Amino acid sequence: CYVTELVKCSRKAYLDRITPPEYDDETLRRFKAGDILEDGFTNMLRQIPGIYIIGTQWRAYYEDDKVTVHGRIDILAQHNNQEIVAHEVKSAKDHPWSGEPYLTHRQQLQFYMGATGLEYGEINYISKKALVYGDKNIDERFLVEQDPKTFQYLIKKAHILIDALDTEMEPEPNPQEEWECGYCGHKEGCPLFAEEDEDSDSS
Repeated sequence: CYVTELVKCSRKAYLDRITPPEYDDETLRRFKAGDILEDGFTNMLRQIPGIYIIGTQWRAYYEDDKVTVHGRIDILAQHNNQEIVAHEVKSAKDHPWSGEPYLTHRQQLQFYMGATGLEYGEINYISKKALVYGDKNIDERFLVEQDPKTFQYLIKKAHILIDALDTEMEPEPNPQEEWECGYCGHKEGCPLFAEEDEDSDSS
C-alpha cells in the first residue's frame, strides 16, 4: 500500500481500492501543477547556501511479514554539511502560510522519517503566485522531528487496510478530522452517516 492511503480514513482507503475514483481534468491539472511547483521549489533550494540536494522523489518504504508500504520523499537534502532532511512540498493558496501544518501532511512526513531513520524533516508550503513572481523568502518551513508513535500508528493502519482487502471486509471508518467526511465520495452506507440517513428517511 501507499503512505497516502494511510493518512486517510481506512474505510475510504479500502473503498478507493475497490472502486478507484475517476479524476476529472481539473484534478489532473492540479496534479501537474503540483509537479511543476515541486520542480520550482527544488531549484530555489539549490540557490540557498548550505543546502545540498541529494535527490528528488526519493524512495522510502517499510516492510514486515504482512505489509509493504511505499512512499516517495519530495526532496532529500543535506543542510550545512550536517543533518539529512526530508522535504515534503505542498502548495498553498495563502502566502505567507498561516497556522500549523495539516495533520495528514505531518503524518506523511513522519512515515518518511520513520522508514529512512531520519531525525528531521520539513514541510514546505509554497504559494504558486509567490514562486511565479520569484519570491525567494521561504517562510513556510516547518521543522518536524521524528515521532516513532506516529510511525507505528501508520503501520497499524496499513495492517488494517491489508487485512480488509484480504478478507474483503469493509473496515470501520476512522477519519482523524471532521473535514475529511465532507470530501468523501463514500458516504452512502457509512456508519458515521447512518443516523443522518435514518432521519432523512423518516421525514
